[in-house]
Amino acid sequence: MKKLLCVVMAAVLIFSLCACGESAPAETLSTDYMDITGIYVDNSYDDGENGKLGLLYIFYTVHTDAENLKVDSKSAKITVGDVNTYESNPIPGACKYAKNYYYSSYLEDVYAGDELKVVETFKVAKGDLEPGKSITFDKYQVPDTEKLIFSTDDIVLCENAEEIAKNVDPEGYQMEVTAREEADDATKKKVKNAINGYYFSFYVNPTSYKLEFISPNKFELTALGNTNSGTYTVRNNYIFLKYHSNGYTVELPYSFNSTGEIELDVVAAFDAREN
Repeated sequence: MKKLLCVVMAAVLIFSLCACGESAPAETLSTDYMDITGIYVDNSYDDGENGKLGLLYIFYTVHTDAENLKVDSKSAKITVGDVNTYESNPIPGACKYAKNYYYSSYLEDVYAGDELKVVETFKVAKGDLEPGKSITFDKYQVPDTEKLIFSTDDIVLCENAEEIAKNVDPEGYQMEVTAREEADDATKKKVKNAINGYYFSFYVNPTSYKLEFISPNKFELTALGNTNSGTYTVRNNYIFLKYHSNGYTVELPYSFNSTGEIELDVVAAFDAREN
């Protein structure tokens, strides 16, 4: 595989002094509750807006010694150059390889004495990603985030989302790559015995689904009165569902519990807010 490299945005930042002699605010990447650990842009992101928007990733760690917190990946705001404000939102497929970072629209508890690695994504005008601009960060779920300030010069440009994950979370990236590799024969047999001839009914935000597996490697998915079908393949920790109609593949995580029953992570696979 061709090796991809991340490069830091090169820039010469010229500070201008106003008449009163004030300079640009000092950069602050840490507070008593949060440490920003990485700021990235995915060069391959297709915004559907004729290339006007870029996808900005902010990786951070939340920690608390006393106050219990609840955190998601959709409630942050950034303001660029004291002018334009952008809100975070999970983007389908944007962070599936950074396994050790929480990326979800659902709230996650961070209890006193604990910490949580989180990533948030922002669709930002490309003009606001140019060098030399200040960025302030605000997240109402975490105290003191209004103190955080950094620069577009801190942004690391990467070829794609996989390269970002490899850079910021190399261990998690390798785990996710391995999880998607084709399973060995024993694992394939175990998974097929657990799913073929069975159907799974579930609700995901708030649609009702019925997923049926048919020997040797077929499936049918019914939702909102429509049925789609295709073939599946077994990977180390995923079942890949490939639709006949359009060739699209849904990655369905699976595991086996202590009693040997298979568990399917249908939220990760079918909730558009999550994958």
